[in-house]
Amino acid sequence: MNDPATILVVDDSDLVLGMVSHALKGHGYGYLVAETGKAALESVDSNEIDIVILDLTLPDLPGTEVLRRIKARQPEIEVIIHTGHASVSSAAEAVERGAFAYVEKPATPDLIIGFVRRALDKRRLALDNARLSEKLKSANERLEAKVAERTAALAKASEDLESLERLKAAFIDVTSHELRTPLSVMKTIVAIIERRTSSTDPDLARITNLASRTLDRLTTLSTRIAGFARMDQLELTPTTPGELVRYAVEDLAAHIESRRQNLTIDAPEGLPALSVDRDKIRDVLLNLLMNAIRFTPDRGSVRLVVRAVDDEWLEFRVSDTGIGISEEDKPHLFDEFFTSMESLRHSSGESEFATRGIGLGLAIVKKYVEMHGGRVGFDNERSGGSAFWFTLPLGTSRAACAKRS
Repeated sequence: MNDPATILVVDDSDLVLGMVSHALKGHGYGYLVAETGKAALESVDSNEIDIVILDLTLPDLPGTEVLRRIKARQPEIEVIIHTGHASVSSAAEAVERGAFAYVEKPATPDLIIGFVRRALDKRRLALDNARLSEKLKSANERLEAKVAERTAALAKASEDLESLERLKAAFIDVTSHELRTPLSVMKTIVAIIERRTSSTDPDLARITNLASRTLDRLTTLSTRIAGFARMDQLELTPTTPGELVRYAVEDLAAHIESRRQNLTIDAPEGLPALSVDRDKIRDVLLNLLMNAIRFTPDRGSVRLVVRAVDDEWLEFRVSDTGIGISEEDKPHLFDEFFTSMESLRHSSGESEFATRGIGLGLAIVKKYVEMHGGRVGFDNERSGGSAFWFTLPLGTSRAACAKRS
């Protein structure tokens, strides 16, 4: 078997040099010889040596000192001590200084070749490990560089997104303000006209009344848009489910009456109190209830049920006997500005059947509920219609909300 390894034999005995060299040559190993410690060190410096077979008794330097210097210069070289003056102390010193093996003379060629093979196996393994470690280090450095690059890119993207969010909020806020000012002036003008014509010109009074209601709807829409731009803060107030429901439904009577619908509320006394942002939860309930009113035919039914779930959650569920939810709309119901593509169904009206707005209502619902640590969802009712529900946490709701605010 040929092996590219090179063995350095260091001994001041020509007989030992000849015997060991012959054994190495017979097994296909390359070899060099040195009779002194100085010659051995020079050979190590000027050649690629894999294994050194080293005598401890040399004419110029102690073998243990030669071993120390070899390991200091090239620690990957394996050294086999081959000595005719074996002792416990010299063996211990050799091992302490990094010798691979300690062999007493006279050693048979087979014994020496066996140690050489094992030393080469260890050296190859060490070199392979070093190469793998270097590759791993290089790969880690490249990965760290990529991670740093991606992290910087993500940080930049996050900054850009925050900047865009601020610009969006500012744009919405300014636009809403610019809308509210002329709307306020127009409402004042319409109110003056109404007072002057209500008894003298019924037709004009009917027109101004329609204009007044339209301006009210536009004002409400403007307020909602402004609220959407400033929706990331919570103002927590201790309250009860009953108070939340009454706060939300107090403005619904006119809409229910105009559609001749039946609104049923099931919110038992004794439900646990909780801390929430009352205005935001009112908006959540109003959005869900107004959607139920819009998408339920005249004389239909809308129901609001509030119940405790597992002593950890409060569930609000708004169900109706309306037209239900189409399959194509389901994945997008809570997306910002998502609404049906049926242009004839879009209207700024509050409660007309099947009319749609600009698609902010359910997005606001989801945002406000999640800010409180709750969840939101929907179902199609088996008997027809749909049901939207949301949950708010009990007990830890104040801490959860405070953390999010």
